[in-house]
Amino acid sequence: MVTIRYFGPFRDLTKTTEEEVPGGQTVRDLLGLLEERHGEIFSPSEQPVPVAGRLILLVNGRHVQHLDGLDTYLSDQDVLSVFPLLGGG
Repeated sequence: MVTIRYFGPFRDLTKTTEEEVPGGQTVRDLLGLLEERHGEIFSPSEQPVPVAGRLILLVNGRHVQHLDGLDTYLSDQDVLSVFPLLGGG
């Protein structure tokens, strides 16, 4: 199983701090599942706003952009952390 950990407003949106889903899928596939469960903020679609403009996704502590992006393969025992995109000045 893959553990998904939610941070910030995603804890309120999903009504949990973490959940488990089957491994053997890509981050893109998993986002499609999360969209079905929790709404379009998790949509893997790049329109109208790219995923990178909505979410920060870490797999085992590494940003997916430094792996294979949304095509990063998730194995059992992986941890996907989902953070809101933050801005500031």
